[in-house]
Amino acid sequence: CSMMLEVQMVVHGAIEPARNQLVQEHPALFVHVLEIVQESPLVPPGRELQFAQALHAGLHGEFLVAAHLLIPQLEHAIRHLLYSQGAISSGLTQEGIQLEHDLNRTLYMEQSKAILGDDLTIALRGLLVEQVGANLRNKLAHGLSGNAELYAFPSIYTWWLGLGICLFPIAQ
Repeated sequence: CSMMLEVQMVVHGAIEPARNQLVQEHPALFVHVLEIVQESPLVPPGRELQFAQALHAGLHGEFLVAAHLLIPQLEHAIRHLLYSQGAISSGLTQEGIQLEHDLNRTLYMEQSKAILGDDLTIALRGLLVEQVGANLRNKLAHGLSGNAELYAFPSIYTWWLGLGICLFPIAQ
């Protein structure tokens, strides 16, 4: 997949060198990451600690930890964002039980593209739920991800997107 090749090049050519330089020149303390996350309007209330721990772990190269913490929080944050914009990301089963839709469904909602934009939606699909992509969310949720996979470029890029999602609204 050409998207995964591009992701690999960005990780090795830009993200990892920038991350390494950052942690060499600055302490990258947890408290600093938590302050950034607490200011982010895209982090749902009560989820700041999980986001901060995930982003801090990634800053220090602990992508196994970052993926396990961040991916479920991204899923929740996207549902929260959809709800805040008036979209409904849940449905009723045949038994009348209301269930939240997972990323396999929410990332294909028209409202997701309208809120997140085409580029971010496509990137998240390719990294987290597409069978032809990395499929990280599904592999992680079903215990199919090994250590090596969680330290590979799709996991690193997902961490980078999570960091960007938290920082972008603040930068604007």
